[in-house]
Amino acid sequence: MTLLLGLMIGAPAGAFLAFIVATVLAAIPAVGGSGKMRIVAIAILLIAAGLAAVKFADFKSDQARYRSSAKCCRAGSLLPLLGGLALAVS
Repeated sequence: MTLLLGLMIGAPAGAFLAFIVATVLAAIPAVGGSGKMRIVAIAILLIAAGLAAVKFADFKSDQARYRSSAKCCRAGSLLPLLGGLALAVS
């Protein structure tokens, strides 16, 4: 279910987090399960880990973009954040 949620989330950070959670949740039956449950869990674990690896580049660039926009607003100006609607706060 978490794997499908990760595919539906548009934000790179949210999708990456969902894939990591799916990987962790699939690891539990992959280690402690038996028979078909273990095989299915390993398949889900590999799929979730692969999707997380693919989404990591998007997540990393999105976080860099967020950091750069947060740096411009750290000086006390709300103008870049609100699109010029607010007055500068000093």
